[in-house]
Amino acid sequence: MKGKRWMAGLMCGLMAALLAGCARYPGGIAASTTPIEGRKYHVIRPVRSTDSHILLFGLIPIKGSNSIRSAVQAALRRHNADALIEVSVVQYTQFWLILTRNVISVEGMAIRFER
Repeated sequence: MKGKRWMAGLMCGLMAALLAGCARYPGGIAASTTPIEGRKYHVIRPVRSTDSHILLFGLIPIKGSNSIRSAVQAALRRHNADALIEVSVVQYTQFWLILTRNVISVEGMAIRFER
């Protein structure tokens, strides 16, 4: 009896491990989020921001919006910046039994224009 419970527990753990995973997709790169040609600016610091949403069974939205625009705006607000330069975007998806989380990650250098 104990041997069967142990084996059932092992099989459940193995199934849970096999049903979880992650996939990563390159999103793109850009010189800046706004035109900077001819404008003077100073670099504040490197920034990273994400935006994500969660789906039930991979179809039914539960939480979040998941847009590049939201991730960029969050990075700008957090550092009181005017724009980002050297921007890269990556999307990744995490799979958890019945939940799926789609994440967009934006990285770059926050800048502030001289007035």
